[in-house]
Amino acid sequence: MSPTEILIPLEVFTATHRVAGKVRIRPTGLWAVIHDHTTDYLEVLDARLASLVRPRTLLAAYHSLSIAKVGIHAVAVKQPNHLGPSVPLRSTGNRRPYEVWGATQVFEVQGTFFWSGAFSSAAVLADYKDTFLPLLNAQLHTIVFPTLKIQAPAMLVNRNKLDLFTPLSARIAPARPSQAQQAE
Repeated sequence: MSPTEILIPLEVFTATHRVAGKVRIRPTGLWAVIHDHTTDYLEVLDARLASLVRPRTLLAAYHSLSIAKVGIHAVAVKQPNHLGPSVPLRSTGNRRPYEVWGATQVFEVQGTFFWSGAFSSAAVLADYKDTFLPLLNAQLHTIVFPTLKIQAPAMLVNRNKLDLFTPLSARIAPARPSQAQQAE
């Protein structure tokens, strides 16, 4: 490890697994690692693997685990600055915060996304130049297995996995309680 590199804790979510571990980053942050086009994999060190069906049950542990970036739905980190200095995480100029909600085939996510000008879900999904969208104060939960609920100060969400994406201000009716909440 070079003197400019640090290890940061993170959680990676794929369609089938949750991986907790550490990743090696430089001062450019996780953003640069995840968008590095010279490699198709994210190397997670001290990886702990769990299935989404039983997210708190350890399946296996590895010194190093390579995860295909194309298969990553989301990456949660404990500190927003670990994403890197080039990630838009505050209001500047005409960049404003928007509370957003999105869904992949496996997860629902919610958080604060920064966008310049009038917000357009279609523009974010079609024209956003990067594969992963940065969210602050993010929440993630599985749709089919509601036992997995994650809150993270910062999260990267794979925009190519999003089937639905909208600002929360577009909601016209309050969310109905889920079946799990009704059973309580």
